Amino acid sequence: MAGGNWSTLSRIHLIDPHQLDYVVSFKQYCDYLRQTHPKLTDDEFQTRYDDYKEMISVKQLPQFFANNKEKQWFLEKYHPHLSKARVDDTKQRRLHNLTTFMQALQHGDYDRVYYDSKDTDITSNNDGTAEEINTDNSNIDDTLSNKEAFDNHLVIKTVPPTISRQKIIDMCNKVNGFQYLALSEPSVTKKFHRIGWIHFSEETDMQKVFDELDNQKIDDFTFHLAMNRKNQLTSGRSRRTAPDITNTPERLSVDLDQATQLAKAMDTELEKDGLQDVINRARSIINTNSDTVDNKDHSDLSMDEGSDHLLATKKELDMILVYLRHVHMYCYYCGLECDSIEELNRKCLNPHHRKVSSGGVSDQKQMAKNERLTQQWIKSLDQRIRMKVHPLNDEDLVKAGGRSLKSETDAYLSEHIQKEHDAKFKCKVGDCAKAFKGVEFVEKHIISKHGDEIQRIKDDVMYYNNYVCDPNHLVMATSNINGNNNSGNSNHNIMNGGGTMGNANTGSDNNSNSSAHSAAGAPPYVLTLSPNGLSLQAASLGTPWDKIPRIGFGGNVGWPASMAGRLGARMGSGSGGKSSSSHQVPASTSEMMLDMPQDPRQVKSYIDLDAPTDDGANISFY
Repeated sequence: MAGGNWSTLSRIHLIDPHQLDYVVSFKQYCDYLRQTHPKLTDDEFQTRYDDYKEMISVKQLPQFFANNKEKQWFLEKYHPHLSKARVDDTKQRRLHNLTTFMQALQHGDYDRVYYDSKDTDITSNNDGTAEEINTDNSNIDDTLSNKEAFDNHLVIKTVPPTISRQKIIDMCNKVNGFQYLALSEPSVTKKFHRIGWIHFSEETDMQKVFDELDNQKIDDFTFHLAMNRKNQLTSGRSRRTAPDITNTPERLSVDLDQATQLAKAMDTELEKDGLQDVINRARSIINTNSDTVDNKDHSDLSMDEGSDHLLATKKELDMILVYLRHVHMYCYYCGLECDSIEELNRKCLNPHHRKVSSGGVSDQKQMAKNERLTQQWIKSLDQRIRMKVHPLNDEDLVKAGGRSLKSETDAYLSEHIQKEHDAKFKCKVGDCAKAFKGVEFVEKHIISKHGDEIQRIKDDVMYYNNYVCDPNHLVMATSNINGNNNSGNSNHNIMNGGGTMGNANTGSDNNSNSSAHSAAGAPPYVLTLSPNGLSLQAASLGTPWDKIPRIGFGGNVGWPASMAGRLGARMGSGSGGKSSSSHQVPASTSEMMLDMPQDPRQVKSYIDLDAPTDDGANISFY
């Protein structure tokens, strides 16, 4: 350390991110890879980071499940028995949507649907047809001036995760005209609270039902409702567009095939076959040379692409996308399935449009980044649709973080079979001690006579796997590496200490790559000082002051005299702002650690004036 020689210090040893329970930032992960695999390229960094995020996501599944499996929203969504009421309600809603959609389809309401994006600002009406936004608000103002012009639904501003759907339905059934209740997905950042929509028949007096239901209580929680006026513009919400790769002939063919398989799978669940009518209608439009898009758009497309086959592919695909959205409440380009059209419109108001390529990008670095992001988007979309169309087998399910029913059943059987000797085996389920000559006989006995235990295992495994196999399942909230907390859960309100010495702000080039912490309150990087190797690692939150390593600007720690003096004067260091003319090597390793540089942002001195002295406090005056 003498003369400012830091070469005796070993390199900073970063903790392996794979051993943590949360996702570190892309920069932190690259810092670790550069230390352990210095010859990797940038592309390999990104590939490894993507694999790492998937691995951590799988590790987080059991913890999230354990934290939420007793909550009402989780039971209603994933429990094999308690979710039946929600599934039946959603099925009835989709059957109603199918009837309405088929009437509109035969009427020709969807004949001109066209999902290529246009240069002008567009929105989508309820029929999925692209149209320009009307900026003339005179008619709207006249409509809004009528105080009775409300939508036939009330909005529940917040629904706690502990209140069941059935209790809310029971409350709504007391009011005439009630039709159904729709609840949104819980918000991880808002303590799993939800939004609700209470629908009524068209002739219902909305002001009257609002007055009856507003401020009603369930389990000591007061519900606050709101009314929406009809024809309110939603121009403040941006339109969603899929990457321009979705407008290439190759990807259009893939999307048509996947959308067809997806619609067939969802029709099977609904026990209907509405897809074939949609395909027949699309092909009828193509064969009769009807206008599939606006005349201007059709002429432009003919000049740009010049392919009747491409036009036919787009027409058939767009008709299927409309069918998926309006009947099955599924947005294809989001890979998003919802229980209600209200929830779907909340997450993706306008149907996803395909972006039309506007030409090449001159910046090679930006081109590479766009290509990488596009491939990630495609991979994620295909995985979501594949999980919906093709249920995972046991092997793939375990890889995705699920549980194998066969393995869990076999493990239970082996744990409850006691071997007395080669020809005697006993059942050990509860108080049962029945003996058999072979293992297979005990297994048959347990399955037949203790079937409730086997059924409990089946229910537990199915409950967990229902959560894992949901392509849009929720995961633990994340905390930004810059300290911007994105979670409403106090368990995640932990600042990250950073992965490198003296760098507490190691941001990522993508917000989605922000650092996350486990729900159990995992600490940030823990940096310690090893007396042997002197490996520097950051201190975790809550570390006592005298245990925090000195990694900032101390006294005589090997700095040049002039620098030590200037730094001491600026930071108020241990040298009192005076430069040191000599440098002494610490007599021991412990002294060396105490003399290590101190970070003034991290080290905080604190003297408890009320604490007793070492000799004991004089309390004779009490």
